[in-house]
Amino acid sequence: MPLNKEQRLALRQRWHPQADDRVFGMVERALDRYIRAGACVLDAGSGTGTWVLDRYNDRIRLLVGADIEPPAQRSLAAPVLADLAALPFTDGSFDVILCYNVIEHLADPGQALREFARLLTRGGALIFKTPNATAPVTALGNRLPLGLRRRIKGQLGVGAEHVFPTYYRCNTLDHLHRALTAAGLQCEMLLAIDQTYDYLYFSRATYVLGLLYSRLVGSPCLSWLRNAIIGVYTKGVSAGNCSRLG
Repeated sequence: MPLNKEQRLALRQRWHPQADDRVFGMVERALDRYIRAGACVLDAGSGTGTWVLDRYNDRIRLLVGADIEPPAQRSLAAPVLADLAALPFTDGSFDVILCYNVIEHLADPGQALREFARLLTRGGALIFKTPNATAPVTALGNRLPLGLRRRIKGQLGVGAEHVFPTYYRCNTLDHLHRALTAAGLQCEMLLAIDQTYDYLYFSRATYVLGLLYSRLVGSPCLSWLRNAIIGVYTKGVSAGNCSRLG
């Protein structure tokens, strides 16, 4: 029986109390900074609506969700069926674009990133999270057939319709930085983080092992083993020194 949210939280607090801040804290601080009152926000690859935006509902004037499949009912005020490589919006339409666990699924990530740059207002920000292709858990997952990955995710309560093909065509720190700067965006933050434990909540033992692994790869010399990348890139305004780690 997979662990529930309360059980996972209790284990994180015991074995890796910094886990949530390292994974979500920097993303939340970036959202706090860039989602100002009256902001127009694009949830790029929204699915049913990215849960990390829920706490900003009182600030967001318009939340648009773009995806290639129709979304289920949720907080999206304006769901749009669209390929992220060809978005049907005018230049400078959005103050913030959130792309959360989506870049790995894009067949042409460079074109999608250019679209994001086109759509941002001056001073706007692209905030993203995506797997790191150099990490063992990512490399292993990429080698598993889609049907097997769907069965494994099914054991964790994830419906097959929510497990999509992955390409990992831009999923290293260097590839992302080159593609984003080529699109005309400036780096504020690009970091490797680790959330391996979140794939291992089959049992208490596997989850604790995942937490210990994530603590271990917190060492700078093991950053290449971290399984995720988060980034903040801005348009038209130099962010100063880019904070990069990995």
